[in-house]
Amino acid sequence: MILTVLVVFCAADAYANSCPRSNPVTEVKRITLKTKYYRGSSAWYLTAWAGHWGKGVILGLHTGAGGKGPFWADYKASFDFAPVRNNNSVMCVKVSKITVRFFAQPVVHIASEYPPESCEFKQILKHEKKHVAVTKQWQRDYTPLLRRELESIARKLPASPPVGEKQVAGAQEALVNIIRAHLDKYMEQKAIPDYIRRQNKVDDPLEYRLVPTRCENWQSYHYSAYEE
Repeated sequence: MILTVLVVFCAADAYANSCPRSNPVTEVKRITLKTKYYRGSSAWYLTAWAGHWGKGVILGLHTGAGGKGPFWADYKASFDFAPVRNNNSVMCVKVSKITVRFFAQPVVHIASEYPPESCEFKQILKHEKKHVAVTKQWQRDYTPLLRRELESIARKLPASPPVGEKQVAGAQEALVNIIRAHLDKYMEQKAIPDYIRRQNKVDDPLEYRLVPTRCENWQSYHYSAYEE
């Protein structure tokens, strides 16, 4: 009889010192903001802005919101929690839902030397639109991949230890930090390197050799643009 009581007591004590793991619902929403086009900066300004001195003058530049380059894509994650009282003195913190909003907004700058009606302007714009298309396709491709990664992160979330009511916020923050760290790692090590590889294919040497041959007045608008 004493042994039975001891076993029941130990089991109850173990339960009081453990919490179930989170099993959150996950959601990834793709949000593509409207592409913005600007023609207010000179070729020299764009070259300086991109830190491209000595590598050729930039006539068009594909960046992102606020000039973030070479692109702008980001995510915003929101979290729902379900604190559960373990016993009268401690709480278990569980993530019930993770929502990720996957943003992209291409921004195109075209050197102000080239009038919108000119052949040169149209060729620059055509090239930059290729970068825009790559950005949008990359985002479409990575939305389901990011969704899959988020599901994997959610499945592997460790159980949060029992905490007092005053420590609930800290336990929630700890879980958020784990999730964000994994999302950042995925973006930095997989998604963004692949994005850069895709964009580099647009800027291949053949493209740069062909664009100047399609118009006749490059030097008339900006003589130094193609000087070496």
